[in-house]
Amino acid sequence: MLRALGLDALVPDAHAEYRPLVRDAFAFFVARMGGPRRQAIMASLVTALLASFMALVDLLLSNWSAYLKIQARPMPTIGSQTPNVTFEYWGGWIDVLTHLALPTAALTLISLASYTRYTRASMLDVL
Repeated sequence: MLRALGLDALVPDAHAEYRPLVRDAFAFFVARMGGPRRQAIMASLVTALLASFMALVDLLLSNWSAYLKIQARPMPTIGSQTPNVTFEYWGGWIDVLTHLALPTAALTLISLASYTRYTRASMLDVL
């Protein structure tokens, strides 16, 4: 089994007497876990998404100071992007994201207010 998976080199030739022990331990854990392929795929997918998100945030934050040198107001109030200004690639993404921040916050707060009213009315019905 170890040779089929390419793991026979885990135990060097100097300690060949331990190979059956390693083989049996490996077989025991594989049999106990049942080959959890789905769990491994989900764990690697979640890890990859979190690492990608953290790398994206790191790139945006490392370019934030260069964006502030060009654009003095960090929270723009009009438009979809800053007019008559050309940014590098990440600066352009920062510009678009900052232009989306205020409308997103406003729409979220409006929805939150209606959900709060529905929750309050439901609670008063139960009481």
